[in-house]
Amino acid sequence: MNAETKTTDFDANSEIFVADFSDLITCQQRVTAFCRWFDLPDPGLRYDEDGDILVDDVFLRWCKDEGISIDWLVCGDPKGMAAVFRERQRGRNQMESDIAELDEDEVEMFAFAIRAYVKNTVPLDQAKEVLKKCIEEYREETKAA
Repeated sequence: MNAETKTTDFDANSEIFVADFSDLITCQQRVTAFCRWFDLPDPGLRYDEDGDILVDDVFLRWCKDEGISIDWLVCGDPKGMAAVFRERQRGRNQMESDIAELDEDEVEMFAFAIRAYVKNTVPLDQAKEVLKKCIEEYREETKAA
């Protein structure tokens, strides 16, 4: 973090990481900022008679489709986003650790399972389960040899 400019040192458009959150007070300001940060078009949200965003099916679908935290968007509460990030990061760290322990043949099995999932031919849970069984069998066979 560069304290002078209050931006991060990421190799990305630093304007989207400005640490001044004074323009994120209202729900509309958070929608506008989110769209700006991720280069999204105006979502075409509807408003009630008081001028507040109407929390309806259109709004909820947009939130789901764009992966935005409703807690943050509506209430300004970032805890939900932080919790999701933390959980995903923990999973990533565990996955990296697990992959590092694979030998060359096991990495090939892993790549095969990922390709099957990415090509939408196998659900992720099924690909993971088959991969786990294949690696267990492979390790038993190589131990016995």
